Amino acid sequence: MKKNFYYLSLLLGLFFGMTMFTACGGGDGDGGGGDDPANNEIVRKLMAKRWHTSSSDYNEYSYGAAVETSRDYFYFLDGQHGVNVYRTKEVDSYFGTSRKEGKMFFNYYVQGNSVIINYLNNGGSQTLTFNESYLDSGGNIYSGIDLTSDDQNMMSTLRTELAEALDASGYEAAVKSGVLANIKKTDNFHRQLDITSNLGQKYPNKTIKYVVVVDTNVPGARYGNGYEEYSFNDNNNLHVDNLLSLNANTSIFLKIYDSIKAKQNSGQSLTSEEREALKDYTDILNEIANYTTFEFFVEINGQRFSIPTKYI
Repeated sequence: MKKNFYYLSLLLGLFFGMTMFTACGGGDGDGGGGDDPANNEIVRKLMAKRWHTSSSDYNEYSYGAAVETSRDYFYFLDGQHGVNVYRTKEVDSYFGTSRKEGKMFFNYYVQGNSVIINYLNNGGSQTLTFNESYLDSGGNIYSGIDLTSDDQNMMSTLRTELAEALDASGYEAAVKSGVLANIKKTDNFHRQLDITSNLGQKYPNKTIKYVVVVDTNVPGARYGNGYEEYSFNDNNNLHVDNLLSLNANTSIFLKIYDSIKAKQNSGQSLTSEEREALKDYTDILNEIANYTTFEFFVEINGQRFSIPTKYI
């Protein structure tokens, strides 16, 4: 009898164990989503709607009045990613009409009826509460609206932009580890640049551009002044013989200086005009060289990153 009771207890224990396992298989309040977030019932409902809120603000001023209207949307593009699209329009009786719009891509996950959002571009986060027909941000109510064909077309475009935004999260690290600008000073007026890069191999389908920023500010001078950018479409190594010669005016000064200096170094006698010119151009180039700074950037699909620089 005791033996039979033992087996009965064992069978009951296995039965209740299997029942509890089946009941808990959906995870911690995730609506039975399993490993795939898109299987979550709340996720499916989020993806099926455009979540919309709008507001209007009227202000009176001494010169007249202004009305500002804003619209804010959430699109959930797949089981893990979405985008917040916002647009504002201000009609001012004095300044006229102005518009502003933007978008922020995010990762998200569902926990119970909470939708936890982490934005890709600024590291910010937000929690929305799902209530079937609307989302509550704690300050705004976003109504769920059935997707139109225009919404579907927009979401297709946004998914393409999302892929770029996800890639961009690794761009900065890729530049720091795979790109280097070497600057070699061959003489007082010559700065040789060599940029080595593996970005062309890492991102073969991206538009990659290298940018050299030359900033020359010679006090009281009429030459070589200002801030200029020079772009180079080269996916791998970039070589520039002399950074100072990127500026057109400075390049002319250098050519004259180099020509006279080469004649002097060859042992030929300089005319009085050449000696005077050599002195003048030496003074000019010294000022330019002393007051010129360089910065080096790489742009990947239009996003700019500073290049690590080494002076050798």
